[in-house]
Amino acid sequence: MKIEFDKIISPYSYPFSAAEVKQVLAECVPPDILATLSKVHFGCKQRTTQEARIVGRGSSFEIRINFCPKDGKTNLLSDKREWREIVELCGGRADSKARTVMWTLLAAKKYAAFLIAHEVGHVAYAHRNGFGGINGRKSSPSEESWCDAFARTFLQRL
Repeated sequence: MKIEFDKIISPYSYPFSAAEVKQVLAECVPPDILATLSKVHFGCKQRTTQEARIVGRGSSFEIRINFCPKDGKTNLLSDKREWREIVELCGGRADSKARTVMWTLLAAKKYAAFLIAHEVGHVAYAHRNGFGGINGRKSSPSEESWCDAFARTFLQRL
């Protein structure tokens, strides 16, 4: 499995090293699913609201994470209660007025781990429900809730 990071310059930073990503994966990904994970890619696009996605590649999959705080801050992506609860669960502090989220390094690590676990949850959900895979399948609101619960359970073990 490959771990990739887009090149960034200060004041942007990724919360994890490649070794730390591998440790998170070892802790949150069931072995049968880990065997099908081909790549985790961290990017730093500032003009998107999609922080994570999963991409099917035949019988394998990739996880793409777009999360790189700038001086410990990211844009506030949503005012929805569900999203803010996850941010706060991880230790982020949302500021609606400034439209930012403040992250300590530990909080950013927890949030990035949550994003990874949520995406792994999509594969677990597909296996659990007898779907042939994740290729081209749009997730339902109930699947998103299930993946959030999967990721929350993982965070409790951190």
